[in-house]
Amino acid sequence: MLDLTILMTETDSVAERLATKGIEKSLVYATRDAVEHRRSVRSELDELRAHSNRQSKEFGRQIAQGGEQAVKLREKLQALKIQVAEAETRCREAEKAERDLLLVLPNLPSPEAPVGLDESDNVVLRYGGPQAKPDPTARPHWEIASELGIFDPERAAKMSGSGFSLLRGDGARLLRAMVAFGLDLNRGTYE
Repeated sequence: MLDLTILMTETDSVAERLATKGIEKSLVYATRDAVEHRRSVRSELDELRAHSNRQSKEFGRQIAQGGEQAVKLREKLQALKIQVAEAETRCREAEKAERDLLLVLPNLPSPEAPVGLDESDNVVLRYGGPQAKPDPTARPHWEIASELGIFDPERAAKMSGSGFSLLRGDGARLLRAMVAFGLDLNRGTYE
């Protein structure tokens, strides 16, 4: 999620950087305005609550003293409670509007990232390792594992739905051995 401090202090920069991802600048400014509105409504609500608390304490003192001011303070408190309830509603609406806009904005792209709208615009910086040469006779690993009887995709689909795997016999032992080997190899990392 976008950092609100950066959005509020560097709005023009944020709008420029997000424009490289296809986000309209007006959306960034609307989000900034929504954050400002939510903050002002929240501040107003906090002030009303503080005022209400002070008036409630004063009302308690007036009741204890038996003063005639208690009746007037009670009316003020009732009106103040209505104002607080209205401010809470406005605050919830402002928070929802702010959240809806913030959820649309993506994270800021790195300044080093190439400008583009999708992965076809990516720039390859380097290749690593040996270049793979496709083998037309190669078969997928799941076909070989099914033939060996160590992988059962049909039973896995019946038990847990598609996308799950079920290893049997030597396949399960192989997986367990690979996990143990990985943990042994990195023993110092996990202690």
